[in-house]
Amino acid sequence: MSQPLIILGAGASHDFLHPMRVRTLDYMPPLTNGLFNDSFKDRLNAHKYVRKLVSAMPHDDNNNARDLETYLTKLQNEVALSNKECYRQLIALRLYLRDLFGFIEDNSFREPNHYQGLIESINNYAAGKAFIINFNYDLLFERHLPNYETLQRVDDYMSGDIKVIKIHGARNWVNIVGEIYDEDSISDEEYLLTNAEIIHNNLKDEDTITEIFIHPYLPQKRNPYGDEPVKFYLVPSLAIPIDGKRNYICPKAHIDILEDSKGEINKILIIGWKAGDEFSVQLINRIFSPHTVKIGIVSPNGINEIKDKFSFEMSFTKFMGSGELGSFIKS
Repeated sequence: MSQPLIILGAGASHDFLHPMRVRTLDYMPPLTNGLFNDSFKDRLNAHKYVRKLVSAMPHDDNNNARDLETYLTKLQNEVALSNKECYRQLIALRLYLRDLFGFIEDNSFREPNHYQGLIESINNYAAGKAFIINFNYDLLFERHLPNYETLQRVDDYMSGDIKVIKIHGARNWVNIVGEIYDEDSISDEEYLLTNAEIIHNNLKDEDTITEIFIHPYLPQKRNPYGDEPVKFYLVPSLAIPIDGKRNYICPKAHIDILEDSKGEINKILIIGWKAGDEFSVQLINRIFSPHTVKIGIVSPNGINEIKDKFSFEMSFTKFMGSGELGSFIKS
């Protein structure tokens, strides 16, 4: 049976609350340009090196970050070559994003919500089957998956009827970057910042990136120096917004499953995504060219931006509100 491909951008989480719920705007998941706004100053104050990063970042008149991806790319590829502290800023940014989205999720999750409605539409009109590309670090959508409570390995995201590809990682995904043999070892943060350059460079290189785990489901390893098992230094497995050919975190096997299943996908539903991720645009073009694909968009604007990015023939529906999702998925 055919099934939809549903793409969830930052706008999907930003607007995930159902109209019946009172919106707690301070704790709503931000769009990219709002990652450092005043609503999150307490989170920002806990990360000295992120404050330094933000202090030199371009901002618009509303104090939102401007051209964040361009700025971070230049910081990594040019500025860090002469100022090694930039690597600490980039590692600290991962820690900040992990803490920020964990905090937001804990304080904003309410039911009913639009993600819950989306799952119900998949159950009602697609026999409970769908592929999801989710760009969001939060787990606001995943909390509604039937297998959410049993997600202990990254590959579990692809084990259910609703298969979720977390392109940019998740707030509870981690890479192991060191081992701890005794309680007197330095803290996670101190270790990461001390070794920031090598850790950052390893994480951006496909040949050196290590296995991803879901915290707290970590491997067990015997400690040769004591009775307590080995503990680990962990870095958040999150793709920070930087231009590059490998701007994704999820295992390549997840992407391969999607590409191998292209004959099962009959439509694309885009929610809150402007097709700004070059890797994902190329992926979708590879899957669907040269066929004609029906596309539905839930967004106040952006149809022309999206249309210009794709190389295959498209049959667009009108801009849809969340109440029309079921009709599109059923069609």
